[in-house]
Amino acid sequence: RVEPNKRAEGDEGEKKIDMMSSLIFKKRSAEDFLLYLEGANETPKHVVMAILCIGGKSFTHMRTLLKRYRAVIDRYAKDKPLDILDILFTTWSKFPDKFMMAF
Repeated sequence: RVEPNKRAEGDEGEKKIDMMSSLIFKKRSAEDFLLYLEGANETPKHVVMAILCIGGKSFTHMRTLLKRYRAVIDRYAKDKPLDILDILFTTWSKFPDKFMMAF
């Protein structure tokens, strides 16, 4: 089984990724995430990691999630454009096929 690397974020980061993943599974909108992130004063990094982790299940999952949560990814990329590649590499460094799926 292919598992993304969430441990790089430490225990606290892994908890945040899991929390964001549960919201994604509930099909919360990108706008909901953006409102949450504004209110919580957090970065979208953990949402982006959750999207990539869940999206790694299949090409279709990845495309669907990237389309649905594009606004969150764009918000993160606006503030830190090169960090998207770092997140991709951190999440899928052991699985280059998954890394490439996100492009």
